[in-house]
Amino acid sequence: MKLRNKIMLAMTSVIFLAFLSTFLIISNITFGSMKKEATLLGTAFANTVRSYMADMVLLGDYYKATGLVHQLVKENSFIGYIYILGEHKEIFTHSFNELTDVEKLTYSNPVIKLESVQLVRFRDKIYRDIGIKMIDGIDYEIHIGVKENNIIDAFNRTISSFVIACIVIAIFAAFISYFISGYIIKPIITIVDFSHNLIDHKFGIQLPLKGSTDIHRLTQNMNTLSLELKHYEDQIQQDFREMLVVEKLNVLNNFKAGMLHEIKNATTALKLLVSSSSSEDFDEEDFNIIACEVNKIDHIMQSLFADMPEQLEVRIANIQNILSLTLEELKPLANAKSIKIHFIEKENIVLVKCYPILIQLMLSNLLDNALEAIGTFGNIYIEVETSEDGTSIEICDDGDGIDPLIIEKLCEPFYTTKKKGSGLGLYLVHNVTRLHNGSMSIKNKDNGDTVFKVILRGLS
Repeated sequence: MKLRNKIMLAMTSVIFLAFLSTFLIISNITFGSMKKEATLLGTAFANTVRSYMADMVLLGDYYKATGLVHQLVKENSFIGYIYILGEHKEIFTHSFNELTDVEKLTYSNPVIKLESVQLVRFRDKIYRDIGIKMIDGIDYEIHIGVKENNIIDAFNRTISSFVIACIVIAIFAAFISYFISGYIIKPIITIVDFSHNLIDHKFGIQLPLKGSTDIHRLTQNMNTLSLELKHYEDQIQQDFREMLVVEKLNVLNNFKAGMLHEIKNATTALKLLVSSSSSEDFDEEDFNIIACEVNKIDHIMQSLFADMPEQLEVRIANIQNILSLTLEELKPLANAKSIKIHFIEKENIVLVKCYPILIQLMLSNLLDNALEAIGTFGNIYIEVETSEDGTSIEICDDGDGIDPLIIEKLCEPFYTTKKKGSGLGLYLVHNVTRLHNGSMSIKNKDNGDTVFKVILRGLS
């Protein structure tokens, strides 16, 4: 159950219990007051009748007294009966149909000093019997029966009106409770929504400072928490960016170190060859040219790789265009080996923020590996896909496959299975992939084909 409904139910219940308690108290007071009022009304009526009929009783005018008694009962609906007792408790006159009825109602108190009131049941009805002395010094009594049902009916009508009023007030109270509960929990709902924003990592937002002292203090604490979380988030992102820059530089430095190592080995071998060769093989001019060119290569590679991070151009490039350019360069070699390369450019442009020259170098290495794995007469299948995970480039060749035991070692620097390989091709692919926040996988299909899959997520 929602908090607002709980508060509304609680408030309505309190109001209902308050009205119920008030109803019970008022009903008791009202019923007692109505009975008292009926007694007073009956007593006043009895005193009026007594003063009016006193002379008739003293003169013994039975017929006139009887006619008056019947007339009074007929004209006053709240009167059930009237009868008068003589000095010896004999029936002087009455408003009943039969005398036996009067005998059943003979007053129970033998002596009435002034007046007396008691409830009497007669013919399954209850009457408030009011008996008073008619004449001082003479034991004549007049008894008037006030209908108790009239009191109950009047009470029921009053209570019915009160109940209807209570229902109307309860409905009104429910509406008021609904709006009041909404006003009460509005700041709480705002804080709950605010906490959901924090769960969704929407840090830094602030709540207006409203409400009572407790709500105000809670809002301040939530705002402080939001600002602190925003600060920590910014700090973590900054640290991550710095770490990513360091990682990229490390990848480039590793790449440079590997390339320089191989080139230095080659130039060193040339230098040794020159230094160990005799004049019978080369003349002095040849020695000078070879030495000069080797030194020039060494100098160029040193300067090139020393400035690589500054010279590499970062831009948003079309991967399919880079792949098509690479395929054009390798097309003569593939034709010479009778190898068909299957690649269909897709309509959707696959754009990635990258170093295009490194991407081209990476694709060239992958395709070189595929061409070498096939040898002659084969097929290479290339597929480029874009998804939420990044841009994937899948290159599949139908060569002899790769030994599963060495797949994990293929990306290690200087590890090679080729007689003339440097062991840097797939290592370069691996590092270029990491540089672009991507990943690389190698697997053999059941039919023996080898699949190289690269996923690029682009530079940050």
